[in-house]
Amino acid sequence: MLQVTPTAATTLAAARAENGLPEHFGVRISAASANSSQSAFQFGFVEEPLAGDQITEAEGTRVFVAEEVAAPLDDAVLDVADTGRLILTPAT
Repeated sequence: MLQVTPTAATTLAAARAENGLPEHFGVRISAASANSSQSAFQFGFVEEPLAGDQITEAEGTRVFVAEEVAAPLDDAVLDVADTGRLILTPAT
């Protein structure tokens, strides 16, 4: 299952608050259209997960992983790069 670092959870919580969303909203990760052979993901705040979503939580931030991207993200870590952007890296 996708792992979320405390730094990523804090970054997501700050973004949620900046958008004026209640604390119970989570972030849903799903497939996005890509112009290459690489996987592309989209992130969006939602109130509840959809049926089939995997649910994980870190530092009080809920993350919902869409069923269609759960397998590729099964051994991944959601973190924050030095630039402040969210990144997905392989779990070590």
